[in-house]
Amino acid sequence: MFTHQQVIDGTLVTLDEATLYVTEGCPFECSFCASPVMVNRGNGVRPYNRPDTSRIGEEVEQTITGLGANAIHFLDDMVFINGQQIAKFHVDIQKRGLLGKFHWRGLTRVNTVLSCNDDVMQKMKETGVWRLALGVESGNEEVLKQINKRTTKDQTRRAIDKLARARIQSESFFIMGFPGETEEQIQETADFIQELKGLGLSEISVFQFKPYPGTREYERLKQTNPDVWLDDDLAIAAVKSGK
Repeated sequence: MFTHQQVIDGTLVTLDEATLYVTEGCPFECSFCASPVMVNRGNGVRPYNRPDTSRIGEEVEQTITGLGANAIHFLDDMVFINGQQIAKFHVDIQKRGLLGKFHWRGLTRVNTVLSCNDDVMQKMKETGVWRLALGVESGNEEVLKQINKRTTKDQTRRAIDKLARARIQSESFFIMGFPGETEEQIQETADFIQELKGLGLSEISVFQFKPYPGTREYERLKQTNPDVWLDDDLAIAAVKSGK
């Protein structure tokens, strides 16, 4: 377990946090992400597997009562896909007497947050969620379309605002340096981060684009920039000259 302190709803809380994986893969197809490659999507393999909510509740119960944790970090790409699954999770842990007994955080998408009505947002808060992380990636609409993010800037604005109003902290991931991305587009992402901060965004993580072998962005880079050498083993880009 990872013991750390966080301010949750204005109170400093000590978390004894355990990590859980309860699903496999991801149902979405962002062009830069290695998850579809790792599950061998398109070759007769389901891109996403999620057990029944009762199984997830059972693992949560074992973690809280068995390990003595008071917090869970779901490391799944997508532990909840929509508001209906969150509502079912609320019912399950309520039956187990776990409401108010633990805090949790995890990854989600803008679309998932927007699929939740006010009642579901309240139920999610009651389950103990304190932070949700969203892959925003870019503040430029053209780049979002290129990477098949299937979200817009306006949707992201509404999702961050919705989380803030529900008193759920939000973290967002951004990637800079997509193939073909211009300095102006990168600056637009930086400006968008500042805008989201004003809407309640709690924290950010910014990454440099890396071309993972097998992804569409990897293939796009090979076709559009033949002067770049791609090492399939190391998954890095390097100029042929050795720089």
